[in-house]
Amino acid sequence: VARAHGFVGVGFSNDEKRGDDQVVLCTRDAKNHVYVRNMFVGVQTPQNILRDRPLYGLQDTDGYSNGSHIVCKFDRKLSPHTPEVLENDGKNPDGVDNNKFVNLKEPHYMYPIYTNEDLLTSQGMRIPAQDIPIVNNHPINFERGIWPKSHPRDGAFLAKLHAILNIIAWILLASAGVMVARYFDLIWPEYERRVVVDSNGVVTGEKLQR
Repeated sequence: VARAHGFVGVGFSNDEKRGDDQVVLCTRDAKNHVYVRNMFVGVQTPQNILRDRPLYGLQDTDGYSNGSHIVCKFDRKLSPHTPEVLENDGKNPDGVDNNKFVNLKEPHYMYPIYTNEDLLTSQGMRIPAQDIPIVNNHPINFERGIWPKSHPRDGAFLAKLHAILNIIAWILLASAGVMVARYFDLIWPEYERRVVVDSNGVVTGEKLQR
């Protein structure tokens, strides 16, 4: 979700500089229809976003615009490459050069792309001139911490496991405490503490009586 009238997107970079990267861009047409596409940032100045293989590796794309904001969502495979790549000189069977598609199984930097202008040119969609910084100061490992809800390392599962162990520990410790108390009750001497008070209710002393 971003406040923009032109386009918004996210870029994935191997280094801390913008350029020669893949971006997933959400563009809006005159009827406020939003389209999610793969595009590629060139290294020249000004930088252009090239239209090529717009849906490769993307799934469940959706988006809309309410006039002031652009909202879009998508699923992006960590690795859009097919297993036949090694047998085809680094290209997928449809001829797509794998070097253009970032492999998110490897850590990458991220940065936002947005503009309120329609910067479409004959060479592609031009990136605005403002300095858009990398949003993370270290590469993001997209594989780490991505677990299905039933996975043992999922947070909800760990919370339930923690609660169960707490209940078990409480029951066991309470039972053990009762057993210890009953055992020592037979061997400890019995003492009674008696508090001595006067007629005015003032404590004047106390004594222990067996």
